[in-house]
Amino acid sequence: MASIREMMLLNQANFSTVAKDLEDLVSKIFSNQKILKLLYYNTSDCLNNPDIVDNNILNIIARDNIRIIPRLTIPENLGSYIIITFDQFTPNIENPQYMDNMLLIDVLCPTDLWIMDNYMLRPFKIMHEINLLVDKRKFNGIGNVNFIGANLLNLGDYTGYQLAYSVINDV
Repeated sequence: MASIREMMLLNQANFSTVAKDLEDLVSKIFSNQKILKLLYYNTSDCLNNPDIVDNNILNIIARDNIRIIPRLTIPENLGSYIIITFDQFTPNIENPQYMDNMLLIDVLCPTDLWIMDNYMLRPFKIMHEINLLVDKRKFNGIGNVNFIGANLLNLGDYTGYQLAYSVINDV
């Protein structure tokens, strides 16, 4: 049986692509006006608001509503937010130069903002839009992304779901 040191030498994968993966994912999210409106506007008819193109608002969304560091703070605008993290890195069985992992996306909304027009629920609409961008897609550095489940997150005044995706890097 190989020692841990020998196994580490065989596994040439590294974490240097995480920055590019996050950049690609956040870029896709910023290209989706529905997600931006759902995160920023605190009204039940938020999707009827004009597209968000103002750089000041986009900077606020980047700082407060779309997070790549798993830290819980209330956004300045008291709106909804998402947290993107990577977890459970393992060597790819087919190609040890790459790692497979989980992509976790937390969608959190103020509980009093859940119900929107026509009984649409804000976190589910955000989750739907994210899933359209991510599930069954192949990202440049991320690999093949597949939805595997969602779990409820209840943080008191903020409630939502954690979307879980398996990421298989078979490049």
